[in-house]
Amino acid sequence: GGDGGQPCATTVDADTTYGGPLASIQACYFYPCSDDEVLGTIAWGRELIVVGDIDADAMQYKFTLESNGIIWEETGEQAATSFIPRNVRGLTSEGLYTLRVTITLEDESQVEATLEGLQFAAPPQLHGIDVVLVN
Repeated sequence: GGDGGQPCATTVDADTTYGGPLASIQACYFYPCSDDEVLGTIAWGRELIVVGDIDADAMQYKFTLESNGIIWEETGEQAATSFIPRNVRGLTSEGLYTLRVTITLEDESQVEATLEGLQFAAPPQLHGIDVVLVN
């Protein structure tokens, strides 16, 4: 919303240019995704599940994570995939990211949906080590 709060992990519908099928995308920690689950800042070391959906027969799903270009991408026949933020090269805790699914239909047309304003937690940092001898 525009209230300046944390972005929610809600489904965003994207209308196609010809008024055809509607696509949606969700992100969550547990499958299946629930509309009740609010992600807020996404954990650095937790697997994030991304699910695309469309009310038509899909041939291919292309998932991307974008911020000034694509930094993670996965294409396949499955409507869901996942990634762990710490394993994505170039991902930082600064800035907002967009998850996008591009779904290719049997007639070769494509439908997109996006989830915008995603933010990732900073990776843990080691500040010091204390060694204690235990008998």
